[in-house]
Amino acid sequence: MKKRINTFDIDGVIYFGDEVTGVRPCEDDIIITGRPFHDYDETFDMLNSRGINNPIFMNPLSRGDNPHYGRKASGIWKGHMISYLKDLGYEIVMHFEDDPVQIKEIKKRHPEIYIVHLKRENEEYVKY
Repeated sequence: MKKRINTFDIDGVIYFGDEVTGVRPCEDDIIITGRPFHDYDETFDMLNSRGINNPIFMNPLSRGDNPHYGRKASGIWKGHMISYLKDLGYEIVMHFEDDPVQIKEIKKRHPEIYIVHLKRENEEYVKY
């Protein structure tokens, strides 16, 4: 029997800034973020301060001068991570995401996944 879990993005889903609490993953859920791996310590500390201790998969691409890093590449990477988790025996029930560019890329690879699209009235708390 496959283990049923949900996956979560961070920015615009879990994190809306230091003063705002977003959606919280349950105990067995997994975080798949487009944040680059070199932001691991900062990301881990932020999640830990909120009592969130779920496994985190971070984007292997780095920001800065890397021309491949971006919203589309993050969506492609998240789709690959969902495939990896499925290969490990997980059943992904839902993925929580706010970025329509990344949702499109995930859906190309996993049309069967139900994506909870978190929409905001404005970009007050999240900037791309």
